[in-house]
Amino acid sequence: MKRYTIKEFSQITGLSTHTLRYYEKIGLLDPVPRNTSGYRDYSEDQLRQVEFLKRLRDTGMPIQKMMEYAHLRKLGKASIVSRRQLLQEHEKQLIEYITDLENNLQMIQWKIAWYKNEECKSGDGLEESNMIEKERGVDTNEDAKAGGERA
Repeated sequence: MKRYTIKEFSQITGLSTHTLRYYEKIGLLDPVPRNTSGYRDYSEDQLRQVEFLKRLRDTGMPIQKMMEYAHLRKLGKASIVSRRQLLQEHEKQLIEYITDLENNLQMIQWKIAWYKNEECKSGDGLEESNMIEKERGVDTNEDAKAGGERA
């Protein structure tokens, strides 16, 4: 099995040596064995751990939840159900966040298309305002009668 110095491991993972030491200190990473000179001697197992931790971090999992996951992982097979539940909870939050992002992106794309098509020459803004009100679930027929720009 390939072994890595902390400098090599830092370059491979993209995490600073400081972050690697911190992750080990707070228990996110299993204790890293030392070589005969006393230096950290990272393995492929730690590489897989770090790659997964980076995915959790990159998807917005709070460090406390990451620490909870790391603690459960150390418990072995007895914690498989708890680990799955923790990851499913995170998955649900990610799906909700992605849905929100997609909705926001659609509205921005619609707004860009509106500006391209209208080139801001209509002046009354009713079509734009009606689209936004429809997104909010408001009856736009009444709004059109009132005749005002909202966005």
